[in-house]
Amino acid sequence: GEGARAIRAGSIGSVDDLRKLMEEVLPGDRVFRAAFASKVVRNSKQARYYLRTLEKVARQREGLTDELGANLDENEVNLEHIMPLSPDKEAWGHLSADDHTVFARRLGNMALMLEKENTGAKNASFEEKKKFYVASELITTRELAYIDGWGIEEISNRQDEMADLALEAWPLSTQ
Repeated sequence: GEGARAIRAGSIGSVDDLRKLMEEVLPGDRVFRAAFASKVVRNSKQARYYLRTLEKVARQREGLTDELGANLDENEVNLEHIMPLSPDKEAWGHLSADDHTVFARRLGNMALMLEKENTGAKNASFEEKKKFYVASELITTRELAYIDGWGIEEISNRQDEMADLALEAWPLSTQ
């Protein structure tokens, strides 16, 4: 990229010079946080990566080792859509079709569940799913059990909290 070309050309003489150049190219923390707070993820592998990294930060905040998070591979962990991609109208009728389209693939509507924990959550109502969440070994999933209901406000609030974790996971600037 631009930084590498500048280093080869000799116009970058120090780490501070490179940092200044990169600050012009990279968004600041405020811009990154705002983008993350509304992130839509369609690729399940990418979603797992984000959620696994956020779990790692949550575990660090609690003073826990990341032994569990480091061992999560896609054969051992399921990507759970809290509001399902194909919701049962009876269980999820409180959300409009438009809300579903906009929020179903937001990162705040996703969680990781260990294969052994996810035996029946699938398309169940949020109240039913909470029984699975409360037993999770994953902090970011277990926290879902203490939310009263699930809708666009809860998805947005959760993703806003995730954005704070993301800033710790991927700090972009010193601002």
